[in-house]
Amino acid sequence: MRILLIEDESRVAQFVKKGLLEEGHVVDLARDGVEGLALASVGEYDVIVLDVMLPGKSGFPTGFLGDLSNAPGTADFSASRGHRKL
Repeated sequence: MRILLIEDESRVAQFVKKGLLEEGHVVDLARDGVEGLALASVGEYDVIVLDVMLPGKSGFPTGFLGDLSNAPGTADFSASRGHRKL
């Protein structure tokens, strides 16, 4: 599975990336919302793991998720709010 991980805290990013790599996934890492949106716009990812408190462009629906929500074939799931949008 190809995964885009968007996380600005280095220790958290490396911990999550290491675990995903150990499970056999391909992982691209973006350090802020602007970089993440750029990668998501040109790459084909099976899953995007997105921190909501990001510099540059937040992960909230008014930021990153709002920009991607109109893209075909996308669905967002929020672990923090128990929210699911298809």
